[in-house]
Amino acid sequence: MSDDYPKHDPREIIRGFQNLLYSPAKSISFFAGAGTSMSVKDPTTKKAIIPGINELTDTVESQLSTGKFKECYKLIKEELSSSKQPSQIEYILSNIRLKAQVVGSETLCGLNQQGFKDLEAEITAKIEKLVSPEIPQDIIHQKFAKWIRNANRRKAMEIFTTNYDYLFEVAFEREKIPYFDGFVGSHSPFFYPSAVSENDLPIDWVRLWKVHGSLGWRLDEKQKRIVREKVAGSLMVFPSLLKYDDSRKQPYVSFIERLANFLREDDSFLIICGYGFGDQHLNDTIIHALSRTRTSAVYAFLHGDANEDHPAVKLAKYEPRLTLMAKNSAVIGGVYGLWRLNREPSASDSTQVSPYFDEDAVPANPATPVKSGDKKIPAHETYWDGKGILKLGDFSKLVEFLNLMLPKAMLEE
Repeated sequence: MSDDYPKHDPREIIRGFQNLLYSPAKSISFFAGAGTSMSVKDPTTKKAIIPGINELTDTVESQLSTGKFKECYKLIKEELSSSKQPSQIEYILSNIRLKAQVVGSETLCGLNQQGFKDLEAEITAKIEKLVSPEIPQDIIHQKFAKWIRNANRRKAMEIFTTNYDYLFEVAFEREKIPYFDGFVGSHSPFFYPSAVSENDLPIDWVRLWKVHGSLGWRLDEKQKRIVREKVAGSLMVFPSLLKYDDSRKQPYVSFIERLANFLREDDSFLIICGYGFGDQHLNDTIIHALSRTRTSAVYAFLHGDANEDHPAVKLAKYEPRLTLMAKNSAVIGGVYGLWRLNREPSASDSTQVSPYFDEDAVPANPATPVKSGDKKIPAHETYWDGKGILKLGDFSKLVEFLNLMLPKAMLEE
């Protein structure tokens, strides 16, 4: 990547991020994508216990039971790619459901209407199995839950997530933190949209909005409502491309509206982690809501590098209230640039910088002058040039950083 881009000093940006967090009047929400679940590792294999969206898409394809299903799945992926749409599992499901609606008595991609319904059922069953592993003790989500409990906010914390798994629920319950997910009742809890929009629960209750569905959700055909039951085969997936009938579009619509309403509130602050900006409907919701407010802000942390062609970079260049921070670069105030410390930190400064930024001491080329000087540096030595990578796109590192901002006594509770 060219070194001619503008430079962003991570100390300045993170200082602004901290100031927003320190302001108790700010309404804070988190948006957690698949990367937050992938941060939970199996203690033995050290691999993520829940696959990312791309791995999930490929694994489901490899496990389909018949050649017809695999061929249809492959054809739909190719259709999506050729039309420049993401060819991920939720988009594939959207396409399968649309085809089931229009196929009538004919066939498409080798399947009739019942075939598409059977394929959808098999895919959701595979997803359910893949995203419901045994959850280890002391997951990073528990440290996140502790931070929420100790952050001393004046307004309730809200979490929006595209993940189907139970990691947040398990973390809150292990840490004895009350939360509300839009469902009411005890025997067969049902989704209650007005409770989401009114949002008048006690401040210490976390709001957990699972935008793309969840393990244990199913459609009660008789009651025409979504209920929560932990039984096999109940996973409901809510792709954003499909317009459901009234009984199926909830809770998706309510959660999207809640996200938009949150961002339109004065002094709202949304932190995004683990999300690659691959859902156009969610992206549009965020950008449109930001355009309707002057005091809200979004800080998004990407796990990997991002060049100017990354979809998130394009969004952040368009909407300056979206501050985007990738491993190698950032978009600040609509300007794309590379990370570069303006001055070398002192020993004490390095201690403060190291939790979020990894300085890169560059091996010197003995034939190359350092900056404008004449002095040559021996090959075995290094010189400081301010380069490095931001760590906070890793959910584990972000949570550790958040907890460092709390008084030590709180962390020892």
